[in-house]
Amino acid sequence: MKKNLFLLLFLFQISFAVEAINQQRIDSLQKIIEVSPDDSNKVNLYFKLARQFDQYSSKNHIKNYILGLELAKKIHFTNGCIKIYKPLVTLLYYKNMLESSFNYCLEYIDFCDKNDLPEQKKTIYNLMGNLLVREGKFGEAKKYYVLTKEDALKNENFKLFGSTLNNMTLMFMEMNELDSAALYSQLAINLFQKNNMHSEHANSTLGLAEILMMKKDFEKAKEYALRSFDLYTAAHELHGICNAQFVLGQLEIQFKKPKEAIRLIESSLKIADSLNLNLVKRDCYKYLSQIHAEQKEFQQAYDYNVLWKKYNDSLGIDQQKGKMLEAEVKFELAKTEHLLNERDFEIENKNRQRNFLFLGLAATALLLLISFRAYSQKKRSNQLISEQKKLVEEKNHEITDSINYAKKIQYTLLAHQDLLKDNLPDHFVLFKPKDIVSGDFYWASSAGEKFYLAVCDSTGHGVPGAFMSLLNISFLAEAINEKKISEPNKVFDFVRMRLLESVGKEGQQDGFDGILLCIEKAEDHQLKISYAAANNAPILIRENKVIELPCDKMPVGPGVKNENFSQHSLEIKKGDALYMYTDGYADQFGGPKGKKYKYKQLNELLCSNTSKDSQTQKSILEKSFLDWKGDLEQVDDVCIIGIKI
Repeated sequence: MKKNLFLLLFLFQISFAVEAINQQRIDSLQKIIEVSPDDSNKVNLYFKLARQFDQYSSKNHIKNYILGLELAKKIHFTNGCIKIYKPLVTLLYYKNMLESSFNYCLEYIDFCDKNDLPEQKKTIYNLMGNLLVREGKFGEAKKYYVLTKEDALKNENFKLFGSTLNNMTLMFMEMNELDSAALYSQLAINLFQKNNMHSEHANSTLGLAEILMMKKDFEKAKEYALRSFDLYTAAHELHGICNAQFVLGQLEIQFKKPKEAIRLIESSLKIADSLNLNLVKRDCYKYLSQIHAEQKEFQQAYDYNVLWKKYNDSLGIDQQKGKMLEAEVKFELAKTEHLLNERDFEIENKNRQRNFLFLGLAATALLLLISFRAYSQKKRSNQLISEQKKLVEEKNHEITDSINYAKKIQYTLLAHQDLLKDNLPDHFVLFKPKDIVSGDFYWASSAGEKFYLAVCDSTGHGVPGAFMSLLNISFLAEAINEKKISEPNKVFDFVRMRLLESVGKEGQQDGFDGILLCIEKAEDHQLKISYAAANNAPILIRENKVIELPCDKMPVGPGVKNENFSQHSLEIKKGDALYMYTDGYADQFGGPKGKKYKYKQLNELLCSNTSKDSQTQKSILEKSFLDWKGDLEQVDDVCIIGIKI
């Protein structure tokens, strides 16, 4: 804790030095702006000046953004408008000036439409979703979040994708759908952890702590809150440290530790005061007043209650202050524009004459339109049929696009090819979903010297199966990467417990069959392999013989049996081949009599080709499957992984 206090003091000292330097830049830029003509350079100067002001303690940055934007619109400087709109609406949002932020969002979307800027328009969708959530319009907000996620996946912008998952988490919290909020938060944590995005990882972790606190799971909430505090401290994120300490203080209240709660919340208050975080300050005052009152320390309780009321009242009029600021800026602009009115008067007269000419042309066009209308009505019935057909095609296209988007999400969470190559030099993966997305999945993770590989078949296929696969992957990652469970059988025990906790009554049969393999390099460079298997047995081929390894006859999830899973060790020799597969290949109908392929035929095919290299084996398996299936429909998802020892 002393180390953390020293770090905070050091960061405060740096901020004071930076503030002095920034004031010199501000004075210099303001002098240049005063003598600059109204052109694109002046717009850029306003933008640069706005960025010098502290975003927590000042509103001057907003004023200068608005001045720059109004000038950019006046001189038709498109790039200047694009540069300013997004930081302006973002700052207005975080300053709680929601109406102004919403209006500028709509204005920016209209600006992009008029200037044919579809990609730039997408950059504002995430914030538009946040504003709609604050309005309670959750259905409209979700549409903007989905559009943002699609664009983020298309451009492999995982930071934006994770940020949108976090925003959807907050939306579900507002809707009091806490299970959905926890799921999206965990997906964001997995994504940020995988891509080494430490600040974002910390934000998502603290968000999950708050969800767990709302669900009254205080022990887990504290675990995640402490983890977020460590991540924020390592990243030197003062704002995050402030929030984490506040949440930890709330939790200590639940654990009946008032002194520790006061210490943590007062520490949070100190940082919030330095950063001018008025919302956090208000909430700190509220909790400190309540704790002191419960401790019968009435003078302190009264003092904090006065401060809470003061900040609560002031925050309630922030939106009105935003309107006043905007009005002030527009008044200043009006005074400047008045000086140019006389010069523009002659131009306006010429424009008026031109408008009269256009009006005459418009009247002529109207007469032509009326005469053409009769002809158009004759075609209307045929056009209606054509439009209805087009509408059906568009709906089908939208559904297909949505499923393809879901496929991108699922593939980002499957085992990455580089990770498999690093740990399994000689292997192949045959993965063929029945539909676009799959209930089957293969997932891998490294933990120290151990490498884990799972091949699993979730309940269902298509979109429902894919949703279950995301949930199952999330719980596997939680067990190995967060809970540090190392034995495969105990991982399966944990995942089954999480499924029983999380899946609703209508889905109580949901879970998966599968195999979890653990490969560890021993000190003598020999491989130690252990595994757990649920309703699915791995296959070992040694010296041209098929050996079906043991498995537990129960799923990971609810079932007739509810015993602990078994841990199996595997003695291997050089030249052995290990195969893990789901039931989709063997259950496929086809051949000359339209019967199932069956496991015996599949194992014989594997055995006859085990001496060949991995990619050749994969090609043979794929061709055999397609030849057997012929013109028949694929009945289930297919997943086979082969490993050459």
